[in-house]
Amino acid sequence: MSYDGRVSVKSIGYGMHLFKYHGCIMLATRTKVDSTMAYDTITVSAPWWAKDKLHSFLEDTRGDISTEPKVNIFEETEWCRYGILKSSGFSELVLDEGFKQELMGEVDNFASRGESVVSKLTILLHGKTGTGKTGIARALAVEYHRDLYILNLSTVNDATIHKAIRKVPPGAMLLIEDCDCVKATVSRTAESNADNPPLTLGGVLNALDGIIPLDDCLVIMTTNHPDNLDPALIRKGRVDVSIEVPLISAKQVNEDYFERFGAVLNRTEPLLGCEVYELHRRANLRYGVCCKPV
Repeated sequence: MSYDGRVSVKSIGYGMHLFKYHGCIMLATRTKVDSTMAYDTITVSAPWWAKDKLHSFLEDTRGDISTEPKVNIFEETEWCRYGILKSSGFSELVLDEGFKQELMGEVDNFASRGESVVSKLTILLHGKTGTGKTGIARALAVEYHRDLYILNLSTVNDATIHKAIRKVPPGAMLLIEDCDCVKATVSRTAESNADNPPLTLGGVLNALDGIIPLDDCLVIMTTNHPDNLDPALIRKGRVDVSIEVPLISAKQVNEDYFERFGAVLNRTEPLLGCEVYELHRRANLRYGVCCKPV
């Protein structure tokens, strides 16, 4: 655990590992179940007389068993856990009602589909900077109880993006933010560099929609400039839904402010999500009401 409370989880390598737990020697063995699967098996063995210590060890290593969604970030070719997602879902956000209904309607249809050939739902959220696209993604993970996996395209290449996508477990949510900021998503050319292999558009497309599909995965992509993205990345069938995150009307901001804080706010112009958060932050200081960031 780092100084800011984030938790980074690493695993043991393949093979056998001797270790000592409360004075008892134990053996951990990691093996790959199948070359096509992203999951491995770790078996822990202990002497017959140390059954209680083995049970204690398993309890200690279960980690965070909270039902809150976990946040995972892909770093140095591995997914690292950074703790739980601290959010109250959509209850802490002020959103355009029409946008919220459209978004949750699409996710509800996917979540309730049952057994289906549809293995994933990909949603592109676009809009002005500060409309709250990241906060909306976090709220979706909380509302639908999905662990959040955050992938930064600027840190991967064609090889590592496949590794990242392959290891996203079923039932998770994959967030790819600011996808227009990476050359591979706006240009089909890539400079050849043996020391630093590039990320190409083909690599992104094959990872997101390749032979090994994402299973029961909600994919959220965000961008401030959808017109800059290569058409192949956002064509129908690859991006299932494209929704603009609008500004919040003055009427809705005023009504929500009164409901939360019991105070009158006479706003006349629509606001960005970040501007609404700033209003709530100041109201929290003034009225002493808990306010969480979006």
